[in-house]
Amino acid sequence: MKILGILFIITAIVAQLFIMKFQVSPEGNDERGKYIQVKTSSFLYSFLSWAVVISFFLSSKNVFTSEQMLNLLLFFYVSLNIVGAVYIFWKRKTC
Repeated sequence: MKILGILFIITAIVAQLFIMKFQVSPEGNDERGKYIQVKTSSFLYSFLSWAVVISFFLSSKNVFTSEQMLNLLLFFYVSLNIVGAVYIFWKRKTC
């Protein structure tokens, strides 16, 4: 289980490096790149907001404990990097 956690964190770090590379690249600084960055931020805020709402709802229904809810929120927070990198990669190909 610890190996999966370490791999997940390494994947999140690599994803954050991809996002940072895109933000400083010439493609990320033109008009289309700024549009992709704004859409990515909007999508990630929505993703995190829904994750928090769903977590609180499930916790209030006693589906899992408050400690498990904190772990789930930490998982969602770290997964934002991975989701953001996938979203930028997808948007670069479709825009």
